[in-house]
Amino acid sequence: FARALDISLGAVVVMDDNAVTVSRAWCALENALVSHQGKPYAIAALDNDSQPVVLTLGPAPCDLQKAAEQYPGHEHRFSELNQTSRQQNFPNKLLTKALEADFRSAVASNPDDKAMIDKVVEDAFGGFDKANSRVQVMAAAALCSSGNIKELRRIQQVLGSAVDPFHLSGPTDIL
Repeated sequence: FARALDISLGAVVVMDDNAVTVSRAWCALENALVSHQGKPYAIAALDNDSQPVVLTLGPAPCDLQKAAEQYPGHEHRFSELNQTSRQQNFPNKLLTKALEADFRSAVASNPDDKAMIDKVVEDAFGGFDKANSRVQVMAAAALCSSGNIKELRRIQQVLGSAVDPFHLSGPTDIL
């Protein structure tokens, strides 16, 4: 799977209702690889009406296209509004779990797999910090734009301790 990610243009992580992707070691490896390579990364889930919703760290091409249709010549100014609108129904429960993502504590059913994954991520990618930051910053940004102030203190902590915050997203042309 790592070879497939190596030649991919980016990755989309699909979260279930329990956000188990942030607790699985193999998902942690995939996230660390994509984060290390600086490729586009998106998190998809179903909203409360079972409709798909996707988080990105910046406006996606669909946001730019919609802004160009709505505000010709000013699409870059308004694309973030479309991103916020596109993401507004992402379940807060999943955002809160993503805000607490810590791939170091992810588990695998086989202890040898967990040891191998931890070693690869530490040796090849310098650890889990960038992967953790990427998911946490995406969640923090979405929580902020949704007006969820219950998590404000944690959002401030995440944004204040983000690893390489201006290089977390990579290009946003995954959507």
